[in-house]
Amino acid sequence: MAVRTLFHEIVDSKLSPQDLRLQRIVDESMLMIGAGIESSKQALTVACYYVLADPEIEARLRAELEAAIPDPEQIPHFEELEKLEYLVAVTNEALRLSMGAVQRLPRIRRDTHLTYGAWTIPTHTPVSYDNYSNNLNDAVFPEPHRFVPSRWLGSPKVPPTRLLVKDGVLPLAERSLEHYMTSFSRGTRMCLGINLAKADLLVSLATLFRRHKIRLHESSSEEDLKMAYDMFVPQPRKGSKGVFVVLEK
Repeated sequence: MAVRTLFHEIVDSKLSPQDLRLQRIVDESMLMIGAGIESSKQALTVACYYVLADPEIEARLRAELEAAIPDPEQIPHFEELEKLEYLVAVTNEALRLSMGAVQRLPRIRRDTHLTYGAWTIPTHTPVSYDNYSNNLNDAVFPEPHRFVPSRWLGSPKVPPTRLLVKDGVLPLAERSLEHYMTSFSRGTRMCLGINLAKADLLVSLATLFRRHKIRLHESSSEEDLKMAYDMFVPQPRKGSKGVFVVLEK
């Protein structure tokens, strides 16, 4: 029996003919590839590279996993993995530096104008931002290009007195550090798959670093991670073959 996919469900649904056009199916497939595969793959690649590139980070992560998972063949449910503070910190830092979609995401306020500092933005005016600039904002994330999982430990907060943008606009209240990471976007149009993606990363990283001994291949470098092109998700320099690891055990 053939395995049913998302596209079977769409075609067999009660959607209108307009929503069942071929272009709609193509759009859905691109969304699934970009949001459901490429972004998670990028986050996992970032996590693996930086953990393996830093012996202290790798040792701390492995120690936490060994204490929490006595039998490497029995990886706990993701709800249990969410209780592992350093694993969650590594995941958050990987999500920050992988950035999700880096294309600008336009939003329109239809009911009233927007006020931003000294500016009034009229109703129906498209406003956008990009995750690259936001996730690398050094006012919120000091040394933003460094992979620092410890920045997420202890439920960190960003005080309202910290300058967030150059024009002097300040937040109204203290907010969690995670509030300012926009890899899944924000608001009513944020990524529907946020919880699935986080669970996927927690289980994948826990399984990989609890069961296996791996190391970076000599051909891989940080240049294979740095964004050179915006192709929905960040893409490295031309000629990069990506990040390779060697499975030793």
